[in-house]
Amino acid sequence: LLPMQETTSLVRGLSVGQPADRDLFDVIVSTESLEHINREDGIRFLADCADILRVGGHFIITCPTPAIHRDNEWHLHEWEVEELTIELAKLPFEVVDQFFMKSPVRILGIPPTIRSRVPNEMLRGVLSPGAADGSVQVWVLRRK
Repeated sequence: LLPMQETTSLVRGLSVGQPADRDLFDVIVSTESLEHINREDGIRFLADCADILRVGGHFIITCPTPAIHRDNEWHLHEWEVEELTIELAKLPFEVVDQFFMKSPVRILGIPPTIRSRVPNEMLRGVLSPGAADGSVQVWVLRRK
């Protein structure tokens, strides 16, 4: 746990199936990681995020678009948009926004009260110039 401000902390490396208190976080950011675990663990990871996210909290997740990144040897499961849509619909999330990264400006659509609580270091992966080619799907979700 690294203190960012008096009321903000950054947790790195929370793993799939790791016991954690429920309703622990206001914001969870997962960039370019879901595709590096198998489908079953990915589904469990999404459910774990729903469990540890406070009601009204935001979950920002990005993953590559398989059509562009297909057959990457480091990807254990490449998520099609429709497939991820179906899995997220099974969980207590409301989709605030879903888009393909074509401009880093889009991430600024996150409500300012939420963006102000997300350390810049966590958003760096989302805002990286390399992601500006439209090859990344971005989801901004709110916990119901």
